[in-house]
Amino acid sequence: MIERYKFILLFFIGMAFYWLVYNPYRINPVYIDPDSTYQVKRVKDCLDNYPKVQSHDSNSHYPKGMATHWENFYTFALASIVKLTELGCQRDMSHILSFVPVLVGLLALLFLYCILKKNKAPLKWFWLYAPFALFAPECSSNFYLGTIDHHAFIQLAVFLLISSFWFFRKSVYVCALFLCFFFSPESMVFGTLFLCLSALLILNPLWDSSPFRKQLFSRPVLVLWPGCFSFVSYGVHWLLELERTDFFSFSVLHKSLFQPVWFLSLGVLLWLYIWLYQSHKSNKVLFGKIILVSLVFGVLWGFLFWESGMLDLIIKRFSNPSRLFVAEESSPLFFPSFTRSFLHYKLYLIYLALSVFLAVKSRFRDPKWVVLSMVILFGITEMRFLKAISTCMMLFFVQGCRDVWRLVSMGQLKRKGVLFTQVLLTAVMSFALIQLLPARLASRTEREFLHIVGELESWSKRNQVTKQLQRGTNAILCPWSLGHHVNYFTNSGVLVDPFNFPVPIEPTLKEIFTKKNAAEFLSLLRGKDTEWVIYYKPLREYQNIMREQKSEAIHTLPYRGFNLFVYDSDGLDVPFLKPAYSLNAANFEFGFQVSHFSDQHELFFNKQQELLLDKRPKFQIFRMVPGMTVSGRVPDQSSRVSIGYTIVNGLGERREMRYMVPVSEDGSFSVNIANPAPSMTSGLRILTPYILRSDTYQAKVFVSTEQIEKGSFRNHLDWVLK
Repeated sequence: MIERYKFILLFFIGMAFYWLVYNPYRINPVYIDPDSTYQVKRVKDCLDNYPKVQSHDSNSHYPKGMATHWENFYTFALASIVKLTELGCQRDMSHILSFVPVLVGLLALLFLYCILKKNKAPLKWFWLYAPFALFAPECSSNFYLGTIDHHAFIQLAVFLLISSFWFFRKSVYVCALFLCFFFSPESMVFGTLFLCLSALLILNPLWDSSPFRKQLFSRPVLVLWPGCFSFVSYGVHWLLELERTDFFSFSVLHKSLFQPVWFLSLGVLLWLYIWLYQSHKSNKVLFGKIILVSLVFGVLWGFLFWESGMLDLIIKRFSNPSRLFVAEESSPLFFPSFTRSFLHYKLYLIYLALSVFLAVKSRFRDPKWVVLSMVILFGITEMRFLKAISTCMMLFFVQGCRDVWRLVSMGQLKRKGVLFTQVLLTAVMSFALIQLLPARLASRTEREFLHIVGELESWSKRNQVTKQLQRGTNAILCPWSLGHHVNYFTNSGVLVDPFNFPVPIEPTLKEIFTKKNAAEFLSLLRGKDTEWVIYYKPLREYQNIMREQKSEAIHTLPYRGFNLFVYDSDGLDVPFLKPAYSLNAANFEFGFQVSHFSDQHELFFNKQQELLLDKRPKFQIFRMVPGMTVSGRVPDQSSRVSIGYTIVNGLGERREMRYMVPVSEDGSFSVNIANPAPSMTSGLRILTPYILRSDTYQAKVFVSTEQIEKGSFRNHLDWVLK
């Protein structure tokens, strides 16, 4: 029997491995994910200072930087893998590290096998369990050769922690805590969730059949272990710091003493719950003392939250209606993936209904439905939480197979139970395959993103951005999706933020993205020592971040983040996008010199789904320069003057870029231009000089790169009739 188990286990591990590595990219795709790029940079920095790890990132969130929330031991472990394998090439390093999520998935399958073996499950059950296990997130998510998933370890850790409620083993519990506190930036969240679930088991006497509850009552010290692991992990984190911080710092925003104190205090409270429950026979007295102890700890936690900044963070997160947040981390119930292929959450809900039904049958003595409900409700809050806890679906599927069997064994279904179970499982598996198979192909969007990143890398080398920015006097404004790539390629300060940090970082970004016009935007950026501005898919990037909690724009104009480009012929803000190259013409008035335009374009539509333009560059880079100021008087009675030139875009098409310049009552005007013309070396291939036009006259202005860099002035124009 044991040999048959091993054979079946190897068979399904082989299936899972093939499923994971199917269709890898032909090129190194470590850049496909900003977090993967960031992790590679941290590993490279650790290799340069081995074994020390940089715990303060001075580049991201320029100009102040930030204390990273990544575990130093995690980066040290990845760097150690690279050293042990003697890898000296970035490509090879990312390839080796990218297999970590695959190994995590296989470990989850192996653990499933151990659960079944320990519980002496019949062979027929393993045939039912293993196929379902293949659809757990670690076995159904795409695997891209070269990417590094920093969520992989927390997925396994949470899986092991939750499994302790059903199949408690001390070694499993220790491994789960080690992975949670040494490898995961989310240890604060999921460690707390685990202890809260433990409190539910302790306080409800109906669930005395839970193996974990029995262990807690026989060995209450188990609830103190998370605090001990948290304290040890903090000590290791502090020892590995390249630039030592104050060991007695007390902050929730980064690794500090706050986390160990929180987990130890929560563990002590649970230990007191256990002691009170075991020493009091009167439920009335027991309930009163539990309330009293809870109030005392509530006061202590209030002081703890206030001192660490947690209280301020909670208040601002839930009370500020205009706080910025990343749309991808919103509730999965309102996320597009839920309506397309977010299979895992749908199956959770189906199994929750089954669990509640079975709980009613057993008079709610089985705590499984409560644990599952808590996990699902917790996962609704953010996509990243749901991803981390979704590895538990493997465990729920194992239980689900047995519960389905129990369900069909009741009453009249008993005789046809086997057939019914087979039909039901086949239907669920088919549904899963239909939804998962399309995701195996590398998406067009991901391939295009890799191309954009390649353009960014080539641009940084071509312009020697790294050499210029290492002086520490300049920064780059860039959206989050490319910000880590800029940091990686240029080793420079990047004014970018994932919008899930509190003050003082968030107000800085909010101030930038809520400026009312391009002139204010430019003035603010110059105050931040910003030299470069990078746009990537500006409609998606800058519209999504300007949201309230009600998913409405902060301002009445939905494209407020585009004010640098959204101007009509009168220079007024308009709530829709103008044609591509007339939009980009606005940049030369405000000192933004085109450094790079991508040949890739995207489609933009208005609210009526009418196509407004079809060739707007997806990726644009602008350099802030002093520019050349051109001023004069119109020779006729014109109220407006236009200025523009003719360009050749990346598709070989000629287009005229033109912008309207306001004229004062006395006929004078002034405009700042940022691009040399004619020029074939800048991001724009400009074929003609600047041409100013009034109603009946026009004038040509030749501008050199030197004049742009020096901030020259020109107030004499040679007007001629058109």
